[in-house]
Amino acid sequence: TVTLTYTYNSTETVTKDVTVTQAAAPVAYSTIPALFAAATSTEANVYVNFDGWVVSGVSTNGKNVFVTDNSGNGFVIYSTSDLSSTYTVGDVLTGAAVNCNLVLFNGSAELKNLDASDLTITAGGTVNPASIDMADLAGVNTGALVSYENLTCSVDGTKYYLSDGTTTLQVYNALFAFDALEDGKIYNITGIYQQYNNTKEILPRSAADIVVKPATPTFSPVAGTYTSAQNVQISCTTEGATIYYTTDGAVPTA
Repeated sequence: TVTLTYTYNSTETVTKDVTVTQAAAPVAYSTIPALFAAATSTEANVYVNFDGWVVSGVSTNGKNVFVTDNSGNGFVIYSTSDLSSTYTVGDVLTGAAVNCNLVLFNGSAELKNLDASDLTITAGGTVNPASIDMADLAGVNTGALVSYENLTCSVDGTKYYLSDGTTTLQVYNALFAFDALEDGKIYNITGIYQQYNNTKEILPRSAADIVVKPATPTFSPVAGTYTSAQNVQISCTTEGATIYYTTDGAVPTA
């Protein structure tokens, strides 16, 4: 409280007490798990110390930038405008964002209204795959790079799902417009993880992130024939057995 005194006519005075209230500083965060734990559906002004976090993906529309600490944690920088000219995969982000909003949106933590000029953006960072069991994937892992093998595909219209028999990932095209996956095929998949409400999503970055596994024929009891339009992987556990194969109708080779 400040008291102001105004003097006039040499001897006359008027006084007035003025109270000035300083707004509280926004809460400061310096780890991604702390950001995620604090995020709610109500936007809150926050202060974020970026600790060398790396851009792991930029959506095709440029409005979602995925960031990871390379320890399996991540979040989204969201904008209503295209951010693809500001952030590139591999950019390392350091510095203090002094005025941005934190919100929990569809299960993932997002930073909105972030001024990139507050940050130092350095190219040349790497995004390392995180070792996280599929069943343990959660919102805090959004932005992390993950990889899984031997997942069975199921198709529901234009939606594609890969499952290890217990946990299912929806394959989503936010980073790369992949070709249709085939129902019943076995795939290895790599991509950026994203939590969307209760749906676990994986976002492949290129065609190389989606690998269809070769079929593995089995014969019973010990003999049989198998024809496939794609590469096959053959193993034999019967001692003394001979496998004959041919391609394009050529003479079979042992």
